[in-house]
Amino acid sequence: MLLHSNRQATLPEDLEAPTVDSMTTGQTAYIVPWGMWVDADRQCWLHPKYSIKDRPDGSVEMRIKLTRDGFHVWVPPGATWSPEKEPSYVSPADTKYIPVVKLHR
Repeated sequence: MLLHSNRQATLPEDLEAPTVDSMTTGQTAYIVPWGMWVDADRQCWLHPKYSIKDRPDGSVEMRIKLTRDGFHVWVPPGATWSPEKEPSYVSPADTKYIPVVKLHR
């Protein structure tokens, strides 16, 4: 049970993690490989709310770049995906996944 009170902390905006959907054209970032979903038709999608980093760090190793034509993804060594009818991670039903326009190997 969640309790709310007048004494509850609020996250300052400068501590909020940037996400895929906050990227601007020309920006390069890194996410975890499972931030990309491959549907049953083998089409690739990015989860809009996955956190991004400005450099690789541990499992945050998949490079993404937003260009004028959309998102490009660089596949990390050894990464694989299994096409799935539905994303395997829990997200609201109205999540608008972002199409990947090009995979780079």
